[in-house]
Amino acid sequence: ELQPGTCVPACFLNPAGKIESFFLLGCETPDHYWLDLECTEGKPERTHLLTLLDRYIFAEKIEILETENGWAHAWELDVSPSDAFVSSADCLRFTHGPRQSVWTTASRLREWGARAPLTGEMEAYRVEQLIPARGHEIDGKGSPLEVGLADAVAPSKGCYPGQEVIEKIISLGSPAKRLVQIECHGSVELGEIQDLATGSVIGKITTFANAPNGSKALGIVRKTHIQKDLEVVLKTSTQRIHGRIKAVAPFQTP
Repeated sequence: ELQPGTCVPACFLNPAGKIESFFLLGCETPDHYWLDLECTEGKPERTHLLTLLDRYIFAEKIEILETENGWAHAWELDVSPSDAFVSSADCLRFTHGPRQSVWTTASRLREWGARAPLTGEMEAYRVEQLIPARGHEIDGKGSPLEVGLADAVAPSKGCYPGQEVIEKIISLGSPAKRLVQIECHGSVELGEIQDLATGSVIGKITTFANAPNGSKALGIVRKTHIQKDLEVVLKTSTQRIHGRIKAVAPFQTP
């Protein structure tokens, strides 16, 4: 049970243990929670989440309300890492790890000088911090353990779709694939990840951040090749780039 003022990542899984919906959950009071969900144009993710909530609500008396119209959103990056949720009449702050999701009025954001990071800025930040995102690493085909989101699954909760799969993965010692950060020289695009020594395909590039002094990328790699400093080749439609695995996302909570 969440304590008031707490923010945690959360998700719904399908029976195969794959992520169906991912969001941040903030507890205001024991009977009042806020959900922070990343949506694309048309908000299909919101519709899907509401469908899932309706599927799993039985006798509970639950009312779902949206935030006030006219609210705006911004990310605050490199905040002091925490799992805090702060709410007021005109502001919501979801903090998980080193970044904070802020919802408030557009006028308040202007007063604070806050702005939404540009796409390239957010991608570079995610790559540096090994943070998965919907449409990239979270694509409905992987489990939370594969993309470093073990803390989105409550360890003490039972009888949820995918529970047996999640528990089996943990007992086996590792999921079949893991999220990694790769460092390389040259501009990266989406493509395959190959083992330099054997040439075999071991995964795929999911996000990249190019920079003049060296590029980095996130990728999903088979567990048989999860090894720091493993030399790899990033193969795109136009080129082959040498790189190495520099970090691996944990699949269990500390």
